[in-house]
Amino acid sequence: MADSVLPTGELIPFKEAEELMARYRASHPGELEGFIVSKTIMKTLISPENVHTIKILFGELEDGKVNIILYPSDSDDNRISVKRDSSLSKGGEDDDGDYAADRVGTIPPGNR
Repeated sequence: MADSVLPTGELIPFKEAEELMARYRASHPGELEGFIVSKTIMKTLISPENVHTIKILFGELEDGKVNIILYPSDSDDNRISVKRDSSLSKGGEDDDGDYAADRVGTIPPGNR
């Protein structure tokens, strides 16, 4: 099992980030390099007042491709309900559902 990381992360210099990414690419040539999430989705996820962290979890789409799921959570690690508006929904309609971010963009090899 991998070592734990800080529960809320930390800021690192760009140079260190580049070194970590280069090491990953060297160890996993030709594999997915990452995910991309829009500013709008991130703002929506952090908009509830009691958001303490954003959990980033792996999921698998129907076609077997890996994706990530983003859940806002409070300081007690409870999931926080996020409502969507028509600008963020695939169907273009508002509802009272409980949502998390899914089907974010992927970054294929060589497209950083």
